[in-house]
Amino acid sequence: MKYRKIILILIGIALYGLTQYVDAKGISFGVPSAVRKKTKQLKEKIIESGIVIIGVDGGIIEESNNYKVEIPAGALSEEARIKVEVPSLTNLPEFSKVPDNIRNIAKIIHIDSSVTEFNKPIKITIYYDETILSDNGILTAIEEEELLVAYTFNEDLSDYEILNIARVDTTNNFVEIEVTHFSWIGITWTKPLYMKIDIPPQNGDIVFRMTPNKWIPGHAGIYFCEDSNEYVIEAMPPKVRKISFADFKSNNIYMGSRNSKQITSQSRDEIVQLANNLIGENYVSTGYITKYGFYELAIPIASASLSKGGNGEYTCVGLTEYCYESTGLDLVDNNIGENPYFFPVEQYYATQPSNEVTVNVSETVNIPITFIHGSNVSSINLTVKETDIPATEYTLSENSFSWTPKAEQAGQDWNVTFEATYTLEVAYIPFDRIINQSVVISVNNVDTTAPTIANVSAGSLTTSGATINWNTNESATSQVQYGLTTSYGTTYPTSDSTADKTSHSVSITSLSADKLYHYRVISKDSSGNSATGSDGTFTTSAVADTTAPTISNVAESSLTSSGVAITWTTDESATSQVEYGLTTSYGTTYPTSDSSADKISHSVALSGLSAETLYHYRVISKDSSNNTATSSDGTFITNTTSTTTSRELPDTGQTTSYTATYGEDHDYQSPATQMSYTDNGDGTVTDNLTGLMWLQEGNYPFNGSSSTGTWEQALTFCEDFFYAGYSDWRLPNVKDLASILLLELKPSINATYFLNTAGIYWTSTTSPTTTPYAMAVLFNSGSRGTVFRYSKTTNTFICVRPVRGGQ
Repeated sequence: MKYRKIILILIGIALYGLTQYVDAKGISFGVPSAVRKKTKQLKEKIIESGIVIIGVDGGIIEESNNYKVEIPAGALSEEARIKVEVPSLTNLPEFSKVPDNIRNIAKIIHIDSSVTEFNKPIKITIYYDETILSDNGILTAIEEEELLVAYTFNEDLSDYEILNIARVDTTNNFVEIEVTHFSWIGITWTKPLYMKIDIPPQNGDIVFRMTPNKWIPGHAGIYFCEDSNEYVIEAMPPKVRKISFADFKSNNIYMGSRNSKQITSQSRDEIVQLANNLIGENYVSTGYITKYGFYELAIPIASASLSKGGNGEYTCVGLTEYCYESTGLDLVDNNIGENPYFFPVEQYYATQPSNEVTVNVSETVNIPITFIHGSNVSSINLTVKETDIPATEYTLSENSFSWTPKAEQAGQDWNVTFEATYTLEVAYIPFDRIINQSVVISVNNVDTTAPTIANVSAGSLTTSGATINWNTNESATSQVQYGLTTSYGTTYPTSDSTADKTSHSVSITSLSADKLYHYRVISKDSSGNSATGSDGTFTTSAVADTTAPTISNVAESSLTSSGVAITWTTDESATSQVEYGLTTSYGTTYPTSDSSADKISHSVALSGLSAETLYHYRVISKDSSNNTATSSDGTFITNTTSTTTSRELPDTGQTTSYTATYGEDHDYQSPATQMSYTDNGDGTVTDNLTGLMWLQEGNYPFNGSSSTGTWEQALTFCEDFFYAGYSDWRLPNVKDLASILLLELKPSINATYFLNTAGIYWTSTTSPTTTPYAMAVLFNSGSRGTVFRYSKTTNTFICVRPVRGGQ
């Protein structure tokens, strides 16, 4: 195969020189007399040294490694003078008429004789130098014998015409042609049609391109994909650079990709990394040479200039070769043997039969097919020449092949050989040609194993959502079933056809707060195998508590001269604290702190209080969410000490009434004399037992707008008070005011008749022991010991209830 490649190119070079030489000399062939006359005249000019005399018995004229002309016996009717030469390539006749599809003439010889035609065919052997042909490695992709063409120039037609080639010897590097007349003979090859099956490149692949309409090898670079963007690293004057894959293919024929057969994913990463590291290195353009008007890439892959040592300069071939061989891979692994040249297209086509496409069952594989050819190729017809795939299962269009394998076709390699028939015109003569191209389609084994689910957890819990996380041992879909029971009821997402994750995370929303949910996960691989996790549970967060406790049933108990117990209830567990003091500014909190929100029935004992003193207080309760509730203001008066002037009135034991005035002991013992009141309907109440008339309102303002004031203010107010048509109102004495007490109630008074009764009321009675003090009656204690003394200047909490009558 190697030598045949070489032969084709050498032959092509020769014809070019032939046409130039014939054109310059005006030499032609043909049988007509005019042609023979012209030939004879020209022959007389050039027959000099090197002439060989051949008789009727025949003979051989040869020059080592150039040509051999064998004239059999009987080919000549008479002795003839014959000269064979290898003229300059610039002497071809009618050079402008050399067919456009002819490229790189391999060798040309000129046979001149005194005889213009032979009685029988003579055999001409033309030798070639394989090193010349090796510069055109692109021919390794085709059947060279079909493309070899021998030409002669027909002066009668003033054009080139084709000759038949009898034999090609690729071992000894020669071709044989049989002719019946002497003439110019050139050996060449024509531009063929190529069929290319596109296999998508991977990281580290070498990608190739060609320039359209020019018979030259192309350009190579290292392909890599980064962040979904495709790039090529190439050596282009003056530096190694990175360009987009689209730019690399732009305005060129993209020939595909190639890689070493030993390449691994690790090798690919190393190749790409190394190529990236070389960006910016200098590039030597002398690797390109000019030959016969065409640019051809001819760089020895063994050359030291291709290694990164030395001056660190690269050609496109050197760059790719260095990146591969630096990672321990042999780039030339396609049976090229000792061929010292590396050509992108040669490398591509040499490995083409081993190209593989991998596909899963029920997954459609599409194989693009591209034809690359010159203008002299027409009538292309693509067929499937050979395959084990049933014809009813695949589709072949003008430029692609598609197939969807079935389950029973899994685990096998399916070969497809494409055949393209086409017409190739050579010197205006159509020739039918056939090319074949193969590809292997590997169908993965049918996967019947479901994914393995592990590490299932629920997190990111809120009042309305949760995130479920898990892992699978292979790429799979992600779904979660959930609900308030193990029947679940909801699946999210409702569908998932993308089996592309091994780490899964699904967030579910629109849940109810503070609820226990059941859930399980589902993952399905690309083969449709589904796995379902076991049942799991999570509880959503409760709605944030922003409501303070409700305080009720606030009361005082266990009142002494120095202490009291404050009790209350809340509608939820909460802390227990009391603020208290001599005014509504309070000033003291007990206990100073309470972090245990664990009670709904609360009791706080206050101690260290002053005797016979009015205290204001309020209770505070805070729930576990720090919502705080504070009660309204309450008051209590501590009891007197043993020296207090507050005492019970002595019981005389009197059983007979001696006066008409109510108040004697007798008056409180008869059932017939129990408390009885009349509502006068004018804001006053009459006590039916004592005859006293009282102001019904217990919170009447007497100190400006205030209903509390000093003792002197109370006296003056009552003396000046005019109400309900009466002006003889007075401040009641202690006995008057005590007569309307009902100690079993709180406030200690009949609230049906006496409205809005406050805590303490002034009397006109001065303290018998301390004149700066006056006596006052407490109506909110609900217990004995309700008469106290207070400084007459006290003005913050003692009220007044005027009375008339009695004395």
